[in-house]
Amino acid sequence: MKIYITLALCMFYINIHAQLSSTLPQNKLLVNNPANTGRFNKDIFASITNKVKKLGYESNIESKLVNVSSKILKFGNNKKDVLSLGFETNMENAKINGILNNQYLASLSYNKSLNEDGTSHIIIGLGFHYNQKRISPPYYITGTQMLEWLSAGYDLQYLYAQNTRHVKYADFNIGSFFQGAINDNHLYTIGFSINNINARTYTYYNGIYKVNRNYNLQTSYQTQLSPTSSLNSAVFLQLENNKKEILVAGVNYNFLLTKFIEMPIGLWVKQNGNTNFIAPTFGIKYGKLTFILANDFTFSKKQSTIGGGYEINIKYNFGRNLENILENRFINF
Repeated sequence: MKIYITLALCMFYINIHAQLSSTLPQNKLLVNNPANTGRFNKDIFASITNKVKKLGYESNIESKLVNVSSKILKFGNNKKDVLSLGFETNMENAKINGILNNQYLASLSYNKSLNEDGTSHIIIGLGFHYNQKRISPPYYITGTQMLEWLSAGYDLQYLYAQNTRHVKYADFNIGSFFQGAINDNHLYTIGFSINNINARTYTYYNGIYKVNRNYNLQTSYQTQLSPTSSLNSAVFLQLENNKKEILVAGVNYNFLLTKFIEMPIGLWVKQNGNTNFIAPTFGIKYGKLTFILANDFTFSKKQSTIGGGYEINIKYNFGRNLENILENRFINF
């Protein structure tokens, strides 16, 4: 039994209406499902993402996130069962609205291998997160700002009754992933999670902030087309108050550009409330390092205060193959 100790790296991300708004489900990681902890090749995973999104006509929403996961223990007769630990920090700031969201999450998962080569397995995860919400009097009073405050869960009646308001709370997430293997070239996953299990309502001064429980379903499929190319697809669905809140679907095509450089390209579509996005993606993978650029465009016919934006993601998956089995046994997302 070996214990691995890791240091956290920085990751940048975005959050709208108190939910991460990345167009790519593979970048959401622990906040969507704590069972993503340890669901990667090698023994340590770190990811850095920066997202900037247009808000109305006056300002951008900027967010930052820190994410790192590590497989800390291996055990069992075949040494393929793994205990993993993860950390994630999300920070979102929309200055023009006066809304600031911070989230700090720690997660633990257990990965049970179901076959000899480790391509089929089940992961169970538990996450604990501490949240800080702050609302300050904004720079301007417009209809777009009022819509954002309402969407964020705040009561507008006493907006200027006090100065800056703070809401702090803690909650739990639980989740599970199952990965099956049709054969060595065809893998699939089904994941389910419940976030904000407590689902409480918090008061501050004369304001109210309601935290809703949401349910996430994610499925993905990966096929090896040739020794130098593969195809990945995924669908992500989030339900809140018994209705669809977020729906994301897309596909990635990965091919070898040279002997050492792999190039993933993809196309994703997303529906978030009344706003629809389409996002082409482009990336480069060199060894253990992956760089992905996504630019999402709004194409909804309905009026929306959220515009397009760009998203930059850097992943680094390092260490050795902890379980000494297949090098690439996990679907990338």
